[in-house]
Amino acid sequence: MKNCKIILWLGFGLFLFSLSCTPIIPNVLNYNYTFPIDQHGNQVIAKESYCSLVDGSGNTIIPGGKYIYIKPLNYDKSCGTVLYKAETINTIDLYDGKGKLVNGGGATGFYGCDEGLIHMKKGDAAGVIDTEGKEIIPANYGYIIIEEDMLFVATKNKKRGVIDMNNETIAPFIYDRIDVVNKDSIYLYTGDIDSIMLGSRESYELDAYFNGELTKNVERYSKVKAPDSKEEFKIVERMPRFPGCEDEAGTDKEKKRCAERKLLEYVYRNIKYPQLARVHDIEGMAVVQFIVEKDGSISGQKILRDVKGGCGDAALDIVNSMPRWIPGYQRDKPVRVQFNLPVRFKLEG
Repeated sequence: MKNCKIILWLGFGLFLFSLSCTPIIPNVLNYNYTFPIDQHGNQVIAKESYCSLVDGSGNTIIPGGKYIYIKPLNYDKSCGTVLYKAETINTIDLYDGKGKLVNGGGATGFYGCDEGLIHMKKGDAAGVIDTEGKEIIPANYGYIIIEEDMLFVATKNKKRGVIDMNNETIAPFIYDRIDVVNKDSIYLYTGDIDSIMLGSRESYELDAYFNGELTKNVERYSKVKAPDSKEEFKIVERMPRFPGCEDEAGTDKEKKRCAERKLLEYVYRNIKYPQLARVHDIEGMAVVQFIVEKDGSISGQKILRDVKGGCGDAALDIVNSMPRWIPGYQRDKPVRVQFNLPVRFKLEG
């Protein structure tokens, strides 16, 4: 019997579940498995604990013997090409759909392709490459978001700034939040980030770039306004809750605790430790980000942090299967709220 632990950190406490995992791989040195055909008509085959990628005719696209997991890169149609992430124990390589190695330079993560640009991580540093593997923005930043008109919001020393395709600084790294509308309209906030996210607009300063010119102190304070229907919050007066406790007697705080238990029970019942992760002794924390909509439905699911071997996909599958939540509320109105679900995978024995 081999034990594994699944640990959830949800911001309100550490919950540890230890469950017995009966090995479903009789001999890890002779583990063979065929994955479902993906959206591009290709298929991952695991043989002797390593993966390869073949096309519909069985021709090899990405050879085996090296990679512990292979999966398509999430991409927008504007990406213009099919890409695959191929994971080793320590790094991740990037291939195109024909088997050409696009990037094999020691990256630890690739997170989506948009307008032909790919967000890349090397350790804790973020950069951008194109679909040919050419470095566009060096991995010198805490994180990077690809915005409109080929602009990028990035972080340095926990402050945000804006850079362009030439890695030239458009807005200095002194801001707490940045909203890029397009190259001619950039809004830069300095101040209490919680007030900014809650929309109270009581403790911040706003600068703006209009047509390439910086205007300081466009706005310092403003009255409380009703949330925009498309606005996305991280913190609200009443956070979203997993369903199952609304009919229970008790205070709002007690219902919150009940919902937390229900969420943990749901994850405990449904999550599966990936087979390839167990074979290769892969452990760590995967984080899935999603939005709880105003009607309680889940949208925008994406893997924010992965630990390879299919752990991120296992956590994502849990989120995809969730029922409707009780939505979050701000000023007595339901609002869209961003939620991060961290799941730590740990093997024992």
